[in-house]
Amino acid sequence: MAERSGPLFLINHLSGQWLDENGAFDPASVLPEGALSVAVIVWNGSGAEGLAALSEHDTTALVSAEQDRLATERPMPTGWSPLWRVGRTSMFCEESTDGPPRITCRCRADAGILKYPTDVALNADTELVWSWLVEALPSVVAEDQAITHDYLSIAVEFDNGRDLTYLWSSCLPVETSFPCPLPWWDKHETHIVVRSGTKDLHRWIEESRPILSDYRKAVGGEAPARIVGVWLIALSPFQRGTGICDYTNIRIQDSAGDVLIGPHA
Repeated sequence: MAERSGPLFLINHLSGQWLDENGAFDPASVLPEGALSVAVIVWNGSGAEGLAALSEHDTTALVSAEQDRLATERPMPTGWSPLWRVGRTSMFCEESTDGPPRITCRCRADAGILKYPTDVALNADTELVWSWLVEALPSVVAEDQAITHDYLSIAVEFDNGRDLTYLWSSCLPVETSFPCPLPWWDKHETHIVVRSGTKDLHRWIEESRPILSDYRKAVGGEAPARIVGVWLIALSPFQRGTGICDYTNIRIQDSAGDVLIGPHA
């Protein structure tokens, strides 16, 4: 929604090529060849009224898809916000009916990352603890290649600009670690497989991971000093599949006590 008149500039970049959330981008990055087809719409009334009027003349199904998206858009979980680099998403929602309070994730041919900001010292006994109920994995093949990098995970972000993600793989062995296969992310993100296969699907599982030990084994080098965020990640744009997962009782714990990251039972 534009607040004023003026020229409209567009550029198509991968999420890792943006330098900041104001739209600056790395001038050294290379734009792929191709083209964008863009429509700028000025509604006479509300967006809903405009879509309804436009739907009578639409043969592309784009209007009905946007109407469906708006009708099913869900509120953001309390305390969480979209990671700016990836953008807004409605695939995550906080629910408290039919079971424990939880964050649900419904990812269909889409990608999203939520962040919960923290400021926690990273010590030898610092652990990430969470429970998750995974109903469907978005990939049936190994997720360590760019063209198959569809997955569900929870991550910790550090003060050195790196993050460590704990993913449920379809087939990679547990404790496998690998850099993210996507550009830019390969220099910032490392994955560790904590579950594999379909045997444990459809039931709640509590996990606990020693963050500093995992960082030293999977990333190496000088360890970060602090944890600055917890992420929920869901990707399924590459194979256009579906990932279904619920999270609850997320916390960072050490000898100093627990830092609760909602929601909790």
